[in-house]
Amino acid sequence: MVHADNRHGIKHLLYKPSTPLQTYLHIVLLDTSGSMLTKQGLSQAKGVLQYFCEKLYQERDLLTVVSFGNQQVDIIYNAKPVPKSVDSILRSINGGGGTPLNQALLKVKEISLKHKKQPQTLTILTDGRVQKVSSPPSLTMPITLVDMERAAINVNRVATLAKQLTAEYIHLEQLATV
Repeated sequence: MVHADNRHGIKHLLYKPSTPLQTYLHIVLLDTSGSMLTKQGLSQAKGVLQYFCEKLYQERDLLTVVSFGNQQVDIIYNAKPVPKSVDSILRSINGGGGTPLNQALLKVKEISLKHKKQPQTLTILTDGRVQKVSSPPSLTMPITLVDMERAAINVNRVATLAKQLTAEYIHLEQLATV
Protein backbone atom coordinates (compact mmCIF):
# COMPACT_ATOMS: atom_id res chain seq x y z
CA MET A 1 0.00 0.00 0.00
CA VAL A 2 1.33 3.43 -0.87
CA HIS A 3 1.17 5.69 2.14
CA ALA A 4 -1.04 8.74 1.53
CA ASP A 5 1.03 11.08 3.66
CA ASN A 6 4.66 10.01 2.97
CA ARG A 7 6.17 12.24 5.69
CA HIS A 8 7.46 9.52 7.98
CA GLY A 9 11.13 9.87 7.13
CA ILE A 10 13.82 7.30 7.85
CA LYS A 11 12.51 6.63 11.36
CA HIS A 12 9.53 4.92 9.77
CA LEU A 13 11.85 2.30 8.28
CA LEU A 14 12.51 1.04 11.80
CA TYR A 15 9.20 -0.77 11.95
CA LYS A 16 8.49 -2.09 15.44
CA PRO A 17 5.06 -3.40 16.31
CA SER A 18 3.97 -4.06 19.85
CA THR A 19 6.62 -6.39 21.36
CA PRO A 20 9.78 -4.42 22.18
CA LEU A 21 11.64 -7.36 23.78
CA GLN A 22 11.90 -9.30 20.52
CA THR A 23 14.91 -9.02 18.28
CA TYR A 24 13.93 -8.11 14.75
CA LEU A 25 15.55 -9.20 11.53
CA HIS A 26 15.73 -6.25 9.14
CA ILE A 27 16.37 -7.30 5.56
CA VAL A 28 17.63 -4.65 3.17
CA LEU A 29 17.61 -5.25 -0.58
CA LEU A 30 20.09 -2.93 -2.21
CA ASP A 31 19.85 -2.31 -5.95
CA THR A 32 23.43 -2.27 -7.24
CA SER A 33 22.57 -2.25 -10.94
CA GLY A 34 24.23 -0.01 -13.51
CA SER A 35 21.36 2.50 -13.42
CA MET A 36 22.05 3.11 -9.73
CA LEU A 37 25.51 4.40 -10.65
CA THR A 38 24.04 7.45 -12.38
CA LYS A 39 23.54 10.64 -10.38
CA GLN A 40 25.27 8.98 -7.40
CA GLY A 41 22.28 6.70 -6.77
CA LEU A 42 24.31 3.85 -5.30
CA SER A 43 26.33 6.25 -3.17
CA GLN A 44 23.14 7.79 -1.81
CA ALA A 45 21.63 4.35 -1.19
CA LYS A 46 24.76 3.44 0.78
CA GLY A 47 24.26 6.63 2.82
CA VAL A 48 20.67 5.61 3.61
CA LEU A 49 21.89 2.13 4.53
CA GLN A 50 24.59 3.59 6.78
CA TYR A 51 22.05 5.75 8.63
CA PHE A 52 19.68 2.81 8.90
CA CYS A 53 22.49 0.65 10.34
CA GLU A 54 23.36 3.30 12.93
CA LYS A 55 19.77 3.17 14.18
CA LEU A 56 19.68 -0.63 14.13
CA TYR A 57 22.93 -0.76 16.09
CA GLN A 58 21.24 1.25 18.84
CA GLU A 59 18.25 -1.11 18.75
CA ARG A 60 20.47 -4.23 18.87
CA ASP A 61 18.47 -5.80 16.06
CA LEU A 62 19.76 -8.14 13.36
CA LEU A 63 20.51 -7.16 9.79
CA THR A 64 20.74 -8.90 6.46
CA VAL A 65 21.88 -6.96 3.41
CA VAL A 66 21.25 -8.48 0.00
CA SER A 67 22.52 -6.77 -3.14
CA PHE A 68 21.00 -7.34 -6.54
CA GLY A 69 22.73 -6.19 -9.69
CA ASN A 70 24.97 -7.40 -12.49
CA GLN A 71 22.46 -10.22 -13.01
CA GLN A 72 23.21 -11.74 -9.60
CA VAL A 73 22.03 -11.70 -6.02
CA ASP A 74 24.60 -11.60 -3.22
CA ILE A 75 24.21 -11.74 0.54
CA ILE A 76 26.53 -9.00 1.80
CA TYR A 77 25.74 -9.34 5.50
CA ASN A 78 23.70 -12.22 6.88
CA ALA A 79 21.39 -12.11 9.91
CA LYS A 80 23.90 -10.76 12.42
CA PRO A 81 23.87 -7.86 14.85
CA VAL A 82 24.87 -4.63 13.17
CA PRO A 83 28.51 -3.72 13.85
CA LYS A 84 29.33 -0.30 15.27
CA SER A 85 30.91 0.71 11.96
CA VAL A 86 29.54 -0.51 8.65
CA ASP A 87 32.22 1.16 6.52
CA SER A 88 33.83 -2.14 5.49
CA ILE A 89 30.44 -3.55 4.49
CA LEU A 90 29.62 -0.47 2.42
CA ARG A 91 33.05 -0.44 0.76
CA SER A 92 32.55 -4.04 -0.37
CA ILE A 93 29.44 -3.13 -2.37
CA ASN A 94 30.01 -2.39 -6.07
CA GLY A 95 27.55 -1.67 -8.85
CA GLY A 96 26.91 -2.54 -12.46
CA GLY A 97 24.85 -4.67 -14.80
CA GLY A 98 21.21 -5.74 -14.84
CA THR A 99 18.67 -5.76 -12.04
CA PRO A 100 17.37 -9.22 -11.02
CA LEU A 101 14.72 -8.13 -8.50
CA ASN A 102 12.69 -11.35 -8.88
CA GLN A 103 15.70 -13.43 -7.83
CA ALA A 104 16.38 -11.03 -4.94
CA LEU A 105 12.80 -11.39 -3.70
CA LEU A 106 13.13 -15.18 -3.87
CA LYS A 107 16.31 -14.88 -1.76
CA VAL A 108 14.37 -12.78 0.77
CA LYS A 109 11.69 -15.47 0.92
CA GLU A 110 14.40 -18.08 1.60
CA ILE A 111 15.94 -15.93 4.35
CA SER A 112 12.51 -15.24 5.82
CA LEU A 113 11.67 -18.94 6.05
CA LYS A 114 15.02 -19.66 7.67
CA HIS A 115 14.25 -17.10 10.40
CA LYS A 116 10.49 -17.59 10.56
CA LYS A 117 10.27 -17.31 14.35
CA GLN A 118 11.68 -13.78 14.27
CA PRO A 119 9.69 -10.71 13.35
CA GLN A 120 11.04 -9.28 10.11
CA THR A 121 10.94 -6.18 7.95
CA LEU A 122 12.06 -5.62 4.38
CA THR A 123 13.39 -2.36 2.98
CA ILE A 124 14.19 -2.12 -0.73
CA LEU A 125 16.47 0.67 -1.96
CA THR A 126 16.03 0.98 -5.73
CA ASP A 127 15.56 3.38 -8.62
CA GLY A 128 12.86 1.08 -10.00
CA ARG A 129 14.70 0.35 -13.25
CA VAL A 130 14.29 -3.36 -12.75
CA GLN A 131 13.54 -6.29 -14.97
CA LYS A 132 9.83 -7.05 -15.00
CA VAL A 133 8.64 -8.43 -11.69
CA SER A 134 6.40 -11.34 -12.52
CA SER A 135 4.70 -13.35 -9.81
CA PRO A 136 6.70 -12.03 -6.84
CA PRO A 137 6.85 -14.44 -3.92
CA SER A 138 4.38 -13.92 -1.11
CA LEU A 139 6.12 -12.07 1.72
CA THR A 140 4.34 -11.61 5.04
CA MET A 141 6.64 -8.96 6.50
CA PRO A 142 6.11 -5.20 6.26
CA ILE A 143 7.82 -3.88 3.12
CA THR A 144 9.06 -0.35 2.45
CA LEU A 145 10.39 0.74 -0.93
CA VAL A 146 12.70 3.73 -0.93
CA ASP A 147 12.72 5.43 -4.33
CA MET A 148 16.32 6.35 -5.18
CA GLU A 149 15.38 7.81 -8.59
CA ARG A 150 16.97 11.23 -9.11
CA ALA A 151 16.05 11.85 -12.76
CA ALA A 152 14.58 15.21 -13.74
CA ILE A 153 11.36 13.40 -14.66
CA ASN A 154 10.38 10.65 -12.24
CA VAL A 155 8.09 8.17 -13.97
CA ASN A 156 7.06 6.61 -10.65
CA ARG A 157 8.51 3.17 -11.33
CA VAL A 158 9.11 2.56 -7.62
CA ALA A 159 5.61 3.74 -6.63
CA THR A 160 4.19 1.28 -9.17
CA LEU A 161 6.45 -1.46 -7.82
CA ALA A 162 5.33 -0.63 -4.26
CA LYS A 163 1.71 -1.17 -5.27
CA GLN A 164 2.61 -4.47 -6.91
CA LEU A 165 4.39 -5.68 -3.76
CA THR A 166 1.78 -4.20 -1.38
CA ALA A 167 4.52 -2.10 0.13
CA GLU A 168 4.86 1.35 1.56
CA TYR A 169 6.51 3.92 -0.70
CA ILE A 170 8.83 6.75 0.26
CA HIS A 171 11.11 8.89 -1.93
CA LEU A 172 14.73 9.60 -1.02
CA GLU A 173 14.06 13.34 -0.85
CA GLN A 174 11.43 12.75 1.85
CA LEU A 175 14.08 11.02 3.96
CA ALA A 176 16.36 14.05 3.64
CA THR A 177 13.77 16.32 5.27
CA VAL A 178 13.84 14.41 8.55
